[in-house]
Amino acid sequence: MSNYFYLIEKARDDISKLWYANIKYALILGSICGLLYLIHTILRHKPKWQTIPVFLLGTYGYYIYAATVMTREPGSRRNINLVLFSTLTGYCPWFAIENLFMLLPMGLLLPMILRPARKWWFGPFAGFLLAFCIETLQHLTQTGHFELDDILFNGIGELIGWILYKILERICHIIVPDSSDKAKSRMSHI
Repeated sequence: MSNYFYLIEKARDDISKLWYANIKYALILGSICGLLYLIHTILRHKPKWQTIPVFLLGTYGYYIYAATVMTREPGSRRNINLVLFSTLTGYCPWFAIENLFMLLPMGLLLPMILRPARKWWFGPFAGFLLAFCIETLQHLTQTGHFELDDILFNGIGELIGWILYKILERICHIIVPDSSDKAKSRMSHI
């Protein structure tokens, strides 16, 4: 049991170091993404609230890149593991949990920006595709092991984020109904 506490403590320390070492670069990239999207919304007369998820996605994207590629020594990891659920054995379950949470924000933010991402199949597909790209980049730069489990758990995490988006969407529609819903309810009374 103390091994799990050690892993949680180590993960927390790693995340804090990653956060403080990369905050300015992540905010710069997020700001550039948000600013470009804001200009796009002004020119196209689109809602400007989506600039916030674009900023968050840009910031988050930098952190994913930093966590998966930049923090590791090139040439330090060369393994390929194509055995499903191998990270669930021994002390490794923490890695599966970490991979579940890694792409969860993408599943939450992407549907706010892209209309196709609101479909149930798009989210997991995008999650699996991004996870595959991350694993391939890690393998090519030898900064991480290419693991099938990582791809699977990243995709599932992205799907969980999409489900959270759908739940929030339903809550928002209950709190603030669409004007079309108001019109339908008025029409039903006539």
